[in-house]
Amino acid sequence: MLLGKDNQVRLAVACLLAHGHLLIEDLPGVGKTTLAEALARSFGLDWKRVSFTSDLLPADLTGVDVFDPASGRFQFQSGPLFSQVLQADEINRASPRTQSALLEAMVAGRVSSPAWRPWPAADPARPAWVAPRPHGKRWPWPCSPSAWGPSPP
Repeated sequence: MLLGKDNQVRLAVACLLAHGHLLIEDLPGVGKTTLAEALARSFGLDWKRVSFTSDLLPADLTGVDVFDPASGRFQFQSGPLFSQVLQADEINRASPRTQSALLEAMVAGRVSSPAWRPWPAADPARPAWVAPRPHGKRWPWPCSPSAWGPSPP
């Protein structure tokens, strides 16, 4: 699957089997996307990738109601949160409302309509397009490898 990343692959498989969430922080081009897609395909799971940007809305993750003229009714079109494996890139670039939609799905295992509560902001050192993580709050990732670099020989 990924050469030189045996420990990271084992951790990712363990998190997947435990229905957990995996946080991988590293430089571009080290195999994070390859790992997520390969794991999903190996287990026959649906895989989606979302790049979080400042203009991403909660509905872009959760889905929206779309009017069907044939039936005269609204039908729900599910978003990527309804996939079995979701790769979320650059989460800190999204607005607090969009981050809340992701966190609700991760922690509570549900998706709700826009009853969003923004997180408090205030970090003068961060760029304006990076939403802050509340002080003292941790993302709900039980699995997070301390180093994503190559496995020792």
